[in-house]
Amino acid sequence: MKTSPISAVAAPHGDDATLVAAYMLRTVKPYRASLWKAAAAELDRKTALLATRLHGRVASSSTTTVAESRARQYVFDYGDKRARVTFFFRRRTEYELYCQWPAKKSEPPACAAQLDSFTPA
Repeated sequence: MKTSPISAVAAPHGDDATLVAAYMLRTVKPYRASLWKAAAAELDRKTALLATRLHGRVASSSTTTVAESRARQYVFDYGDKRARVTFFFRRRTEYELYCQWPAKKSEPPACAAQLDSFTPA
């Protein structure tokens, strides 16, 4: 596992396609629930741009709940990989939970465990 003040990334030894990561980014202003619609639209745009930059596509997008917070979740495919990224906000922090695995395999149990067990700082 590799950690920094804003991230934690874990990957099985010898597997360059599977990883689980969490990122915490400071926002300029505190998040308020009234900002959700605009935040979700911005996340949709940014995720579509990311998929394009990776020469991939967004396979699905949805709104869900993580750590008792409304979250926006995307699954995208690029190259021989599939990834799920989940964004949510708490006060002045944007959380990004990322899980990646080989596209030909099913989602690893670590991805679900990440969402079920994540506790914001």
